[in-house]
Amino acid sequence: MSTFLKCTNNVQNTNILGCPIIFNEPHGFIYVPKGTIITPTQEVAIVTTLTNMFKNDSTKLRAYPFKNIEGIEDGGADAVLSTSPYGNQSVAKDAIYGFTFEFRDGGMSFQAINSSFTNMQDSFDVMFIDKEANALQCTQVATGKKGFSLGLIQAQKVMSANGTDPQIFKTYIELADSEEYDYTPSLIQMPLGTKVLDVCKGLYQTQMELATPMAAGVVEVNIFSNTVNLFDDYSTQLIASSGLIKMYNVATGNEISITSIAAGTTVAKSIRLTATVLDADYVAVPSGGLIRIELVSPSAFVTASIPGFSEASLIITKP
Repeated sequence: MSTFLKCTNNVQNTNILGCPIIFNEPHGFIYVPKGTIITPTQEVAIVTTLTNMFKNDSTKLRAYPFKNIEGIEDGGADAVLSTSPYGNQSVAKDAIYGFTFEFRDGGMSFQAINSSFTNMQDSFDVMFIDKEANALQCTQVATGKKGFSLGLIQAQKVMSANGTDPQIFKTYIELADSEEYDYTPSLIQMPLGTKVLDVCKGLYQTQMELATPMAAGVVEVNIFSNTVNLFDDYSTQLIASSGLIKMYNVATGNEISITSIAAGTTVAKSIRLTATVLDADYVAVPSGGLIRIELVSPSAFVTASIPGFSEASLIITKP
């Protein structure tokens, strides 16, 4: 189902049989954990493969798609040529591929997310979302396909609204190895009837904030994504779901038992957590000691019928 070029250091014949690989203008990109290889078996089930990557409980194994691109600028640098005293030229440095992507949606919340990936090039590879080919642009390796190695990820400064244009956000992506792009380009094709932009859906960033300080083992917290309080749509699941919210002794890492989870009584639309005050791990936290409250994982959200949200945590102080 896949098409790729298998190039060598030898010259190749110049006629092309069938459809050539054409990299169209990207409509997005995906940061995938560095070194991740999509095997032929995983490629056959690419929708499931990508979904599992986007929603992996481990942030180190998770992939992060960026869509809704409003523009792209070619960057990088051409190959550097060296001229000998006799006038002969040779390549002193290979070309560098770089791309600046422009976004206009998401406000400063998006800029915070975008900036969190700055200088994370050693942790990720990148695949480009090709809407026209309904595929992912990538590179071919011996055991499958992978994202392009990264040389730099840099979120750029926000361009303020000027009365004509809204706020504009940009990120610059530079590839580390031009040979991956030039010699072993490849595509991962989506199944017939499946749109690549529909498949590439990341998690909603979830946050937790303190609503009322802890007193006698009781604390109230707000759970939200951007400006949306999850209590509005998911209050029943948040209160009733066992294992979604947990509490830990920061010093020891041990879990503290929670006696009850209920709607907040002090702050509207908050969640009221009551720790088991006789739990040895609660007792072991001294006055002024730290307790961590966690929304444990994306899979726990799915189990609680709240799909599509990330983990979150909050550190509080025991009175």
